[in-house]
Amino acid sequence: MAGTQQILFTGDHKTVFEKVYEDPGTYTFVVPGGLNPATITMIAVGGGGGGHNNGGGGGGGGIGYKNGLSVSAGDNITVVVGTPGLKGSPNRSPGGDSYITHSGTSYGGKGGEGGARGAGPSYGGDGGDGGDGGTT
Repeated sequence: MAGTQQILFTGDHKTVFEKVYEDPGTYTFVVPGGLNPATITMIAVGGGGGGHNNGGGGGGGGIGYKNGLSVSAGDNITVVVGTPGLKGSPNRSPGGDSYITHSGTSYGGKGGEGGARGAGPSYGGDGGDGGDGGTT
């Protein structure tokens, strides 16, 4: 599963604008006019880890949450949506991190780890660790 970013802009204790990014990639979001001053609530979920062909599934992506981040109209916010991990043996991969960067500080969730290979004959390995949340 790919990561997800959701940004809520609030003013006077109510949501006045919402933007959701679901496709993996890097985006630049410009805070729209009319919201000055404003705060944002950011929710970011890292990409899930890839499963192992002969073992466990990948771990889920971590969630990052930042409430009350002050922004101004015209501010640029870099938004990164993590890619999902790839399934494979032995080349399973972790999911990508999802985060925003504003004024040089990043906030977001780490991607999940890839699943492990188990011993034969059943090969039921452990699932990958979930990603960490919080500030990246």
